[in-house]
Amino acid sequence: MTIADRYECFNLEKIVEEIRDIDIETLKNNISAEKDDGKRYNNHLSEERIQQIVIAYLDDKNIICEPSMSGIRIKSFKIRRKMREQGVKKGYPDLTIKKFNGRDTTFCLELKTVIGKLSKDQKEILNRTKAEHIPCSVSYGINDALYKINKYLIGKPVIWGEKGE
Repeated sequence: MTIADRYECFNLEKIVEEIRDIDIETLKNNISAEKDDGKRYNNHLSEERIQQIVIAYLDDKNIICEPSMSGIRIKSFKIRRKMREQGVKKGYPDLTIKKFNGRDTTFCLELKTVIGKLSKDQKEILNRTKAEHIPCSVSYGINDALYKINKYLIGKPVIWGEKGE
């Protein structure tokens, strides 16, 4: 059973129970296994499922986070126009995490599947965010997301760089 299978078949409470006290080294080791499984079998978690798990994890740790509305696909032209009028922008990171880590109070995280790619709009927003000295990163899969969140929380954020893309 792959990591993706394991996460898909459990409910969020069970997942949070499993990952509540996971250490950074374990997450680091799980990242490569998740990427290998996702690339080899094309069997990976969707971005939506990754976001659900990450938000449940943050809620469990009582950490404030704000999900972005920019990734939601809405068929209604009227609602899309209203969202644009309200300031929803293409490419904004999926999560903004609000937790003081000793240095910063905000961390922006773009969630991707293990085989995901950034859009031009996402790269532009990440560059603008980084230019404002706001820590931001891109995660590829659930283990990478949890790893980068935990690195931020201990004051050592993994900052996104366009050269790696």
